[in-house]
Amino acid sequence: MSKSNRIFLLLSVCLFALLIGLAVYKESSYFLYAASAIPLLIVPFLPDIKTNQYIKKGNSQPDVWLARTADESGPDRIVIGFEPGFIAWNKRRLYFCTDDIPAESGSAKAPSRDITASLSVLKFDLVPHPKKAGWVGIELANLAQRTQGMSYTVDDINRLILSAEDVEEIAKLPGVTTAASAQSQNRGVQA
Repeated sequence: MSKSNRIFLLLSVCLFALLIGLAVYKESSYFLYAASAIPLLIVPFLPDIKTNQYIKKGNSQPDVWLARTADESGPDRIVIGFEPGFIAWNKRRLYFCTDDIPAESGSAKAPSRDITASLSVLKFDLVPHPKKAGWVGIELANLAQRTQGMSYTVDDINRLILSAEDVEEIAKLPGVTTAASAQSQNRGVQA
């Protein structure tokens, strides 16, 4: 919430309280009617509940790490490890920058917890950031819904595993709103 929005919100609440006070003091229904219109002015300036969460390198986030792992039997994977409680599962998306992922392949740093619950992130869970190039988002609602049929909850998960090929493909897309629409743009006409 910006500073100007906070000031406007504070002034609107004060005006509302003033009009309610005047309605009681003057016993006037007109002040009450005016006070009832003030919440309509306040609502657009309230903060959005479902905002996005970002993983930023060097932003003093010791609870999270990114790593690229290579396996002889398959493609490269990107592992996002985090401490329990780091991801706010009520947010819309979790964004990370592909430039923050170490380029060298190697084994991922082990998390501090002994028991690790991992969850695979599929291609349709990934979306490019609409304004920032190289940023990829993960739809958290899809992941939370996928865990409903599992023996663990989202609170138990401390690793997300992504295909490096999928992440690189989504990161190259120019601000497309969903991965599904991006996939449909890449398909040719089939007979």
